[in-house]
Amino acid sequence: MKYINYIILLLILISTVSAGKVNYTMRLSCTSNSMEPTISCRDDLIVNTVSLSEGLTVGSVYCYRPDYRYYRLPVYWKVCHRLTSEINGSLIFKGDKNNYYDKPVDRKFVALKVIRW
Repeated sequence: MKYINYIILLLILISTVSAGKVNYTMRLSCTSNSMEPTISCRDDLIVNTVSLSEGLTVGSVYCYRPDYRYYRLPVYWKVCHRLTSEINGSLIFKGDKNNYYDKPVDRKFVALKVIRW
């Protein structure tokens, strides 16, 4: 039985590889409705990892690790918001429902790109 579980897991991983990247599903645990109506708290997100050398696309949704100097959040939390612009090397994100922009984010904190929800 143990080997069957490993084989199933391996098949799932193989089936999710696309263009050299691993796609995986992430259950979004919301603390706000900042991305509604685009993404709701009940949605499962399909995400790709993002390397530091990869260019980011304005208008796409990315998940980044907040700078904990500004936010008092657990270290494993990610913010998933839309990239709106880049100013002086810093990335500017905004939740679709928010009336304000997030604090500027350094590129090294962007970990995931949301490719489907």
